[in-house]
Amino acid sequence: MNTPLDTLAAARFTDLYSRYFAMARHTAARELRPADADLAEDIAQEAFTHLWTLMAAGTAVLYPAALLRLVIRHKVIDHYRRARTRRERSADFSGEVGELRLPVSRAAEDDALDSALRKVQHLLAAIA
Repeated sequence: MNTPLDTLAAARFTDLYSRYFAMARHTAARELRPADADLAEDIAQEAFTHLWTLMAAGTAVLYPAALLRLVIRHKVIDHYRRARTRRERSADFSGEVGELRLPVSRAAEDDALDSALRKVQHLLAAIA
């Protein structure tokens, strides 16, 4: 049940996608840290998804390049905000690490290593 308006919006979106996707990917890569450069294409795709949502709702997009840059910037900020929250939650092992004691013999060293291994496995299971 495509209406002429839906077809027109799809054609306009396809034109915008082909015209601005390289710019969007480049903008995302420039905003991201070098270690996260592989996320540039994903963030560009998310920005175009947002653009499509606006267009499907009937919003007039007068300056698509500016809108895409703004959306990409906010998506990158959101990405790092979520990553920081996950890191802070999963990296707080101060209580568990503080409990480790230095071994006094070979058997005690083996027991300490086994205990530390079990603690690490427990922490990894809690993270996953």
